[in-house]
Amino acid sequence: MSKSKSKSKIKIKIKIKIKIEDQEGGIGMATTSAGTREDIRARLLGGQLVVGDGAMGTQAQILDPKALCPEQLLFTMPERIEDIHRRYVEAGAEIILTNTFGGSPHKLALAHMEGVGAHEVNRRAAEIARRAAGEYALVAGDIGPLGELVEPLGDISEGEALDNFRQQIGGLVDGGVDAIIIETVIDLAELRLAVAAMRELCRLPLIVSMTFDKVVDGYRTMMGTTPEETAEAALGLGADVVGCNCGLGIADHIEIVKRLRAVVSGPIMCQPNAGLPRLAGGKVVYLETPESMSAQVPALVDAGATVIGGCCGTTADYVRLARAAMGLPPRSMTSSS
Repeated sequence: MSKSKSKSKIKIKIKIKIKIEDQEGGIGMATTSAGTREDIRARLLGGQLVVGDGAMGTQAQILDPKALCPEQLLFTMPERIEDIHRRYVEAGAEIILTNTFGGSPHKLALAHMEGVGAHEVNRRAAEIARRAAGEYALVAGDIGPLGELVEPLGDISEGEALDNFRQQIGGLVDGGVDAIIIETVIDLAELRLAVAAMRELCRLPLIVSMTFDKVVDGYRTMMGTTPEETAEAALGLGADVVGCNCGLGIADHIEIVKRLRAVVSGPIMCQPNAGLPRLAGGKVVYLETPESMSAQVPALVDAGATVIGGCCGTTADYVRLARAAMGLPPRSMTSSS
């Protein structure tokens, strides 16, 4: 590396440090985009604006509609999964999620992948995402719901749930993730077990993202808890970032973020769907376009979101436009931005 490049990197890091210190804890104001993993991590945890990625599951379905789960493609089409991650990074994503939403032993067994082993599935997914991210983005190990409720409301015992989460998180950590995200949370009992398993294995930053339905009195999870109640529970478990994802389009997520911000002083992540899914011509489609969604991103920032990505139906085009709507410059893959 030349001396001039070394000096340039030093100046970028100093600039970030000054911006963060000058804010004195302010949320969502700085728009610097310098991109080493260390810098992005500081901005993520400091409440600066950070760009998330888009959907993985709906993109995987396009690649192989016959696959029983997206995790299968980690073995049948690993280079294509890496391409999805890389397109998000090139579009400007600064934190990408591993292709492991259904990577627990319980969910993998439903797709007849129990023979591979959850640890191997998650380790492989983390390594693929890590290669695509390089130094341009953090990799968050993605933990989705087990698919059944924990006893006494469901058939999975607490011990079985803990073992599921241990295997999944262990593989993600061994694969080199920078953070853990427990997303699409609807059940606080399951969330507590997932966090307990994580604390046994690592001390990485923790993102907890809940999914809400629109009901008569506002928004609640399937289990009936409000945004405020779920956020307070997540913070009580030590979440570094609290958020919402899936289920609804961006307009509803703006309202949910406002309610989260009422009880959350730190970072808030939001990953809305591209609207509600519709069946057209025998295919599931999402009607909100990257342009219509990104036009509402400034309102999402005003509501209090600091990390903005997308869930089902969103693409790299949305990530690119969302980044611009957040006031961040285009991603340059030839420098540290």
